[in-house]
Amino acid sequence: MKQVTDTLGLARSNIAERVKGARPKRGPQTRDGDLEMTAAIRRLVDARPTYGYRRIAALLKRERRSDGLAPVNAKRVYRLMKRHGLLLARHTGRRRPRDHDGQVATALKYPLVLGWPGVHLLERRGRAPRLRPRLPRPRDHQLGRHDGRRLR
Repeated sequence: MKQVTDTLGLARSNIAERVKGARPKRGPQTRDGDLEMTAAIRRLVDARPTYGYRRIAALLKRERRSDGLAPVNAKRVYRLMKRHGLLLARHTGRRRPRDHDGQVATALKYPLVLGWPGVHLLERRGRAPRLRPRLPRPRDHQLGRHDGRRLR
């Protein structure tokens, strides 16, 4: 047995106890008051279906403290919600695939004038597009010119 345990990198005492069956296997965990706690959890989840186990545990703690009872552990709430299928779907952080499979055109030579009044969309030389307000050109009379000559 020593060669097997050395090869596997395990302790001999651990393997010997497993072979004998002396150590009882861990079964499902149940505690006193789980049925009442599950009923309270189910009542809160039915009222607030978008709440996760942390928020449900916080609500239960608040209720129990106001009733003068001991607060509930969040891990216990998680265990009970998991056993009864009340947990929310886990967020994996994966993004959706792109909606298009083509390439976005960003390299135009000249500014693209949109249909919005007073706005240019500038896209040049592969840079990111940006919006620029289109300013009206000053008229001759606004510059103090009349018939192409400057007024004095």
